[in-house]
Amino acid sequence: MKKVILTFCLLFSSLVYGAESTIPSGPKTQVLQRIDVPNTTYQEGMGTVRYLPYQIKPSQSQSGPELIYVISGTWYYIAKDKPEKIVEQGQSFQIPPGEIHSSKAGPKGATVVAAWVLDKTVPFVKPEK
Repeated sequence: MKKVILTFCLLFSSLVYGAESTIPSGPKTQVLQRIDVPNTTYQEGMGTVRYLPYQIKPSQSQSGPELIYVISGTWYYIAKDKPEKIVEQGQSFQIPPGEIHSSKAGPKGATVVAAWVLDKTVPFVKPEK
């Protein structure tokens, strides 16, 4: 009986909230590699992020710089109090440390490679509202 009720609730919520509710809240970074910088508290990292069409990565800031390279699709960078930046396939973009921002993909989605530097003594990503 519990399975029937749960199934009904899931079906009903998808009808109420529509197709947008089926898109995950934000893409996740697949870390490819991290290396420590010798004799420091710093670490370099590299990863990929795959966005579904129109998928949004929620607002955040980072304690260190990040470099984005768009492998496919169109990627949008939205920083607080700045115009939206459109980054196309084959282009790169640097995200400065501490800047509150979000990102999203265009109609065909996007795949990006990200490279970053972080200080291991402080959190790298800080979710923002």
